[in-house]
Formats: sequence, structure tokens, C-alpha cells
Amino acid sequence: MITDSPQAALAFAEAALAQGHRLTSVFFYGEAVRAANALIPAVGDEPHIGHQWRDFAKAQGLELAVCVAAAERRGILDEEQAQAHDLACAMAAPFRQAGLGELVTASAQSNRTVQW
Repeated sequence: MITDSPQAALAFAEAALAQGHRLTSVFFYGEAVRAANALIPAVGDEPHIGHQWRDFAKAQGLELAVCVAAAERRGILDEEQAQAHDLACAMAAPFRQAGLGELVTASAQSNRTVQW
């Protein structure tokens, strides 16, 4: 579960995989949902954390779950929500919205949960 620093969490996830651990799910919550914002462009030579997570997820076959309430409070809407509110879709693929129940289920099915 990532609540604050998607950059540090990505470095941790990469290191954990390199040491032979398995990552089964990633859940973005609080301010970390901003990584899923498709309306933030890559600027110059600065790394784009959303693109880095997208590439990592594709390489590892992971889904990137984003707390629906935290995302909506920050204007990061998926296609369905955007249409309902007549706003732009701001959820970047492969990020997808999920409820806290999904976090609970993933935690229950794992031998440990790490929060960043």
C-alpha cells in the first residue's frame, strides 16, 4: 500500500523482486493516487512516476489499484466517473479504481503487507 511516496515504494518493490520476493498487488491511497493522474505531462528530463509505475506493472504483470474515494477527491476520475460528471478522464492505464475492500482482501491473501 502506497500512501505518500510512489518513488520510494517503486525502488523498494524493484529491490524486493531482485531479492526473490513476489509482489502480488499494489494499492495507491491518499496522496499517492496522484501517480495515476493521466493529465500530468512528463516534463523535461524529470522522471514521471506514473509512467515508471506503468512500465513496472507491465513488466511484472501487476495491476495497479487506486482507491476510488482518494482519487475522486483529487479529481482523478476513470472513464465512467468522468462521463457521469461531464469531466475529463484523468485515470491513466493500467491504473484502475478499487475500493478498500480489495486492499483488505489482498492483505488477507498475502503473508505481509508493506506500507509506504
